[in-house]
Amino acid sequence: FPVTIMRIAKFCNENNIPLYRGSLEDVVSRIDGAVKQHLPDATHVFRALGDCPYIETGLVQRALFVMDQHQSDAFLWHLSPDTWPVYGSREFPFSRKAWNKIVSGATGTEREHSDQYFHNNRGQFDIIYHEPPVSTYFRPYRLEIDWPEDLELIRQVSKEIDPLAPMADVIHYLDIHPETLEATIVTGK
Repeated sequence: FPVTIMRIAKFCNENNIPLYRGSLEDVVSRIDGAVKQHLPDATHVFRALGDCPYIETGLVQRALFVMDQHQSDAFLWHLSPDTWPVYGSREFPFSRKAWNKIVSGATGTEREHSDQYFHNNRGQFDIIYHEPPVSTYFRPYRLEIDWPEDLELIRQVSKEIDPLAPMADVIHYLDIHPETLEATIVTGK
């Protein structure tokens, strides 16, 4: 793991890509440090996770628009309990005010999962709940990389469609090519 971090840091330095490094055990402080170092006047904070290769940027832009219209701290889809969209289509920004609450209030495991404090303390935030888009994003697909099988699936999909394609395109591809999912599960690649 440290070797990978060193390779990323070297790549960033060689290619003049902004980089911030902080505590491995404190994701909240790392995000906050990066924001303070690179975008100290940011009005919103958004996390893009390294294990999530697809982020539906159109949904992020929609969330920002709605948040600005309502001057809210956060945006969430109005969903039934235990309803989860595909990973990458549920990542939304926080207002800077909300982010500062997270930074000052998060403790323990809430420091490792930057939205956990928010979800544990929703009453402290001005949240706009919005209707989700059509059911495109509600599929049982794992589009996050935690296991070798996940990485193999992402590699297979990326061979067929642009790795920077919108998530809706990725979901559509998997809908019409279920054999891709089955092959990565069956072979354990």
